Amino acid sequence: MAKAKQVHCMTMNEDKNLAISFSSLLGSGQVLTGTPTITASPSTITISNKVVSIAELTLNSETVPIGEAVQCHVADPTATGTYTITILCSDDESPAQTHEGEIILTVE
Repeated sequence: MAKAKQVHCMTMNEDKNLAISFSSLLGSGQVLTGTPTITASPSTITISNKVVSIAELTLNSETVPIGEAVQCHVADPTATGTYTITILCSDDESPAQTHEGEIILTVE
């Protein structure tokens, strides 16, 4: 499982873009494909714009190639506390593999 290296923080009035790298789980030349499945626990936050990266990203000072990260937008939390954002995404391997990732989000 891929885990984001930092805990993301936001207030009840903010919305945030989140991203997580799956580079460590992918083989040479492999990329993520399709639309990721992203859920939150608790589920009292809105998650939208669920996509595999279409541009190179810099996450925690590391360059993540195109197709090796998942991005989403979170908004409208209904309560303060810690949210676990779980990401499932397939790759282009044959047969396709499913990879899981996790982002911790603290809402203050």
